[in-house]
Amino acid sequence: MDMNTIDIEVAPERGRIALAKPLAELRTAYFGEYPYLQTPDRKAALDEMRRLCLDPEVLIVTAHDGKTLVGSIIVAPLNGARYMEWAERNGLNPCRWMHALYTLTQPHYRQQGVNAAMGDLVSAELARRGVEGRIAMVIQRPQDDPKAPAGWRDPVGFFLRRGYEHTDIAPLPASWCDIGDDEPTGKHYIFMALRTGSDA
Repeated sequence: MDMNTIDIEVAPERGRIALAKPLAELRTAYFGEYPYLQTPDRKAALDEMRRLCLDPEVLIVTAHDGKTLVGSIIVAPLNGARYMEWAERNGLNPCRWMHALYTLTQPHYRQQGVNAAMGDLVSAELARRGVEGRIAMVIQRPQDDPKAPAGWRDPVGFFLRRGYEHTDIAPLPASWCDIGDDEPTGKHYIFMALRTGSDA
C-alpha cells in the first residue's frame, strides 16, 4: 500500500451526513474482527453514525483511498460520570477534553501508517480548537487468548507509542458472545489519555 494514494482530511461539518453509511459499514467490519468479534448490528451502527455526523461538536477525520473510505477517527465531547470524576480528581476541565470514540481502519490498511497519519491530523485539529487532550477506551483480552490471530499485538502498545498514558479510571468490564460462540465471555476496557501536543 502506498500512503501517497491515501487522502486524510477533517470531514467538513456541512454535508458530512453522507458519510454515515460508509462509516457504519466501516464500524461493522471493524468490530466483526478480533479483538471484538461482535455480531453486526447494522441498523444500530447506522443510527449512531448519523447522530455523530449531525453533531457539530464531534470531530471526524477520514482516510480515503480513491473514493473508498478506509479509515476514520471520531472524537466526541466527554460524557459520563467516570470521565467527570477523573477530570475532577486530576484538576482538569472536562469541557476541554474529548473522548476518542472510534479509531476504525480496514484490515489491510492497518500497520501501514494510516492510523498514525489520522492521529496526527486529529491532534492538530484539537490543538486548533483549544482542546487539552483526549481519552481512549482500549479493549483488553487475555494475553494467551486462543482466538487471537497470528501476529496479533495488544493495542496498548500503539497508544503508548502515540504518547497516551494510563489513567486512574477503573477498568470497565464488558461481556458479549463472540461470533461463533454460544455463551458470553468477559473482556474489559482500560482508559488511556493523551494531552494535546504530547504526541508531537
